Amino acid sequence: MLIWLAVGMLFACSNDKYKTIPPELAKDMGKKAIMALGSTLLQEVSQALAKDTTGVGAIQYCNIHALPLTDSINASLGDTIRVRRTALRVRNPKNTPDDIDVKVMQELQRSQTHDLYFYDDPNLAEYRVYKPLYIMSMCLKCHGPVDNIHPAVQQVLKEKYPQDRAVDFELGDFRGVIVAEIPKKVPLK
Repeated sequence: MLIWLAVGMLFACSNDKYKTIPPELAKDMGKKAIMALGSTLLQEVSQALAKDTTGVGAIQYCNIHALPLTDSINASLGDTIRVRRTALRVRNPKNTPDDIDVKVMQELQRSQTHDLYFYDDPNLAEYRVYKPLYIMSMCLKCHGPVDNIHPAVQQVLKEKYPQDRAVDFELGDFRGVIVAEIPKKVPLK
């Protein structure tokens, strides 16, 4: 809500129906949205792994709660900013990347940067901010080499994600991104 208050204050003196969000403000908005989703997911998955070191609890948490959590965070951000996760090798087909995501992720994978990536295409109605994600040791429980994944986790993956492509990663591999989409123009309220 504070983000939209800042946007409103920035444009309060205008008579136009729509105002452009400056790129620097969009970057800041995107970073905050990404942090909201990323920190919450990391905390929840870490807690699930602490309770069940096989990884079954973590995979069940993600299956049941990850998308609703994303929806909840999006609702808290307002009607126009949107945050989501995607990858080149997805587990859940609902996280399938679009063509822009694929192009950006291929570049991030090549560069191995950990920095936020700001995407501004003049033909798009929104800016995008990408946060690259890399495999940490805790991620290997569910995303590592298949032979090293606990059999109970493998069973859950087969049942819940029959088309899973998000395995066989090594420590430090590029895993995917959290992306925030911020409109370039917003209606004045």
